[in-house]
Amino acid sequence: ATNTNSAKLFACATRIFHDGSLISGGRWYGGWTNLKSDKRLNMRIDDEPICEIDLNGSQPTLFSALLGIRMNVGETWTDVYASVVERLDADEEETLLRKMVKQVIVEMLGSGNCNRTGPASTKPPKKPDEPQLFFDTDHSKHMYLQIQKAALEVFPALKHLDTKYYNATGFLSYHEAEILSLTLLRLKALGVPAYGVHDCVVVKQSDKDEAVKTYRNVIRDYVVKHQRDNNHPSLNIEVSLT
Repeated sequence: ATNTNSAKLFACATRIFHDGSLISGGRWYGGWTNLKSDKRLNMRIDDEPICEIDLNGSQPTLFSALLGIRMNVGETWTDVYASVVERLDADEEETLLRKMVKQVIVEMLGSGNCNRTGPASTKPPKKPDEPQLFFDTDHSKHMYLQIQKAALEVFPALKHLDTKYYNATGFLSYHEAEILSLTLLRLKALGVPAYGVHDCVVVKQSDKDEAVKTYRNVIRDYVVKHQRDNNHPSLNIEVSLT
């Protein structure tokens, strides 16, 4: 892969685990993971344009699937966060509401607490082009708690979060990284060069269809095996990829 602004080659990565455990965390990090998405998309693999394949609503989707607990999003879906937005009685613009929903869920997963009392921060964002999602007002706190309640209705699995392991930095990021590793290895066997960015697979645009098929199959096989090995309910899921 080559950066269009300066010639850089990325050929290695490092896994970072948490809490002194090899089953906690374990995400892959490399020079390309530190770049903003728009800049990364200007890079090349074999001098060809690239694309990024993301698992939609990756963290609540994967957490629910691994525990074998159905999401209340209907039979088919493309945006799980929209299923939370639909349950809200709010005047805010839908795009802003979706960002608020995602932030609430990220904070629940990151803290391992499904019953937070309010947002992690009500300070203005550091970047001026980013909207402020929550404020130090009663209305804003009410919105936060309303979103949290709706999120638990859509993703009942979030009730199993804890501060010890079943959270984003422990259990979830470990399995996310394992799925990514298996996907990269399977693509390598198919002759498809690929890079990983947490829940995202970066490939040449010409390899997009093969990568989507492979990523989806790896996720399904991994989830089924994890459910079986841990005596969780058997729940088949066809994930939405973007």
